[in-house]
Amino acid sequence: MCLFLTITGCEQRGVPDAETVTVDSAGVQITTIGRSPDQLPEWRIDRQPLRTFTGGETGDSTALSLIGPVRWLADGGLVIADHGAARLLVYDSAGIYRRALGRQGAGPGELRNITSISTHAGDSIATYDASLRRLSFWHASTGFVRQVGPIDGGTLEAWPADAWPWQDSMLVVLQLATSPKPALTNGETVRRWQMRAQLTLRDHEGRVLDTSPTFNGMYTGVYGDGDTRLPFSNQPFVAVAPDRIYFGSGEQFALAQLTPTFTLAGELRWPAQDEPLAVEEVNEVQDEAIANAARRVPLERAREAFSRNFRAEILPANRPSIGRVLVDSDQRIWVERFEAQRLGSEFQANGKLWTVLAPDGQPLARLALPRNTRLEAIRGSRVAVVQRDSLDVQSVAVYDLRQP
Repeated sequence: MCLFLTITGCEQRGVPDAETVTVDSAGVQITTIGRSPDQLPEWRIDRQPLRTFTGGETGDSTALSLIGPVRWLADGGLVIADHGAARLLVYDSAGIYRRALGRQGAGPGELRNITSISTHAGDSIATYDASLRRLSFWHASTGFVRQVGPIDGGTLEAWPADAWPWQDSMLVVLQLATSPKPALTNGETVRRWQMRAQLTLRDHEGRVLDTSPTFNGMYTGVYGDGDTRLPFSNQPFVAVAPDRIYFGSGEQFALAQLTPTFTLAGELRWPAQDEPLAVEEVNEVQDEAIANAARRVPLERAREAFSRNFRAEILPANRPSIGRVLVDSDQRIWVERFEAQRLGSEFQANGKLWTVLAPDGQPLARLALPRNTRLEAIRGSRVAVVQRDSLDVQSVAVYDLRQP
């Protein structure tokens, strides 16, 4: 097994880095990369897609009005979450539409909010539904197979935010929990309220077998009458690979790793990827939120509505470093640069910059994406993305990667 905490022995090597240092800390290998990210080779996607999926090929004019996760199937086909219709659309390796799986509802084989998709050998598909708090299993050709859930009933002490099959017969669940609500002191109008996160390892029926160390979940802003979303809150991430699990708070460029025994074995850190939060970025996100709200209410009311969300005392000194983490078919690790949450819009900002790491954690490259392009899945030298045009019409496209 080739882990990022090991510097030798992997077939696929990254950019050699004499400044990479690994130390042992209470049995956990901490690997720190000292290289500047600007020294990495830059990858690009081709100018023209190999194929594009608009939803029109299904015969349903409403298909793909709002696109969720996209994943490669084992045979090279694609499965696309059609959020608007709460279903999965299956395409074969030639790009031909085959069938839809699921429908709106709460019964077996029905969906409400597809949080994540994972695909496995034999055209097996798993979806987690955050609204129903359950993991459903499907076959690309035959449809619904079974479900697990609701997981834990969804209490505020262990809210199941996402879940994935792992190691054939086990499940990994991301649990979020509230911390004690902070009290405002004299003169305070808003304060951070940090959630906590933890992974649980479960058997095929959902019974807990083991737990990970806790780490920081996202945080909201507490004020006198409640709490509110904060655009620059960190977002915890989880990426499940065949023989390891990467996870973290996203606050810094740090990826912790669990082994198949659910033991914390290592953490990869890259301090040079952490960036101060610039006033210009804060102002840009705030102006966009006010402009979105001003389409519905008077401008002054729009400004007042977001008066708490951008207060200097609750902004982090550094912007969160990591948005999402993906693991591709070659076990490379793809790390998305964090983008602030857009308030008042159903479309979130896409991560424009990705860092690619070899399976041993060594840096490989950086990928810069075109505007309004969301990376969803990587298979060898091809990527599947969601793209949005000037009219906010979405589609899915497959591109070749250019790796100079």
